[in-house]
Amino acid sequence: MLRGEVKPNHLRELFLGRNHITDNGLKALGQALPNIRNLKRISLWANPFDEPGVQAFCNGLEHNNDLEDVDLFRKFSCSEKIRYYTLLNRSGRRLLQEAVATEEGTSEAQTNIHSPRQRPVPLGTWPLVLERLQTLSLQDDDVFSHNDLLYYMLKGPALFQGQ
Repeated sequence: MLRGEVKPNHLRELFLGRNHITDNGLKALGQALPNIRNLKRISLWANPFDEPGVQAFCNGLEHNNDLEDVDLFRKFSCSEKIRYYTLLNRSGRRLLQEAVATEEGTSEAQTNIHSPRQRPVPLGTWPLVLERLQTLSLQDDDVFSHNDLLYYMLKGPALFQGQ
């Protein structure tokens, strides 16, 4: 599938429906996600993967700041986390990371906005993030709110209830 030497950073959308992707394939994709930039949408419907593959994919998505839409076709135990991370990405998680990296003169890859020491985010970045956050449409069955997303942006990962 995606090998270490492949860096598909030019992709914006990836449709992998009906490609016989198993748990192992989804795990490999999850491991590659932190290094894949600019991918906004991925569709994985009608593939024979199950919970272990989706969990590994979710773990990779936690460290990807670009992916905004994931179509798994059915619900899994970590579907809420996947939606949460994609909403964070839509609301500007990448903007904050880039702003911190620019302010400190480090590369984006070296920057973690949630490290133990507080990192200042330039004030000019916040209006963009807050505007994006305000335009997000949450679903009635979402277990998190706009406030949860904002909390993550300010302090770090919010806790998921029941997980």
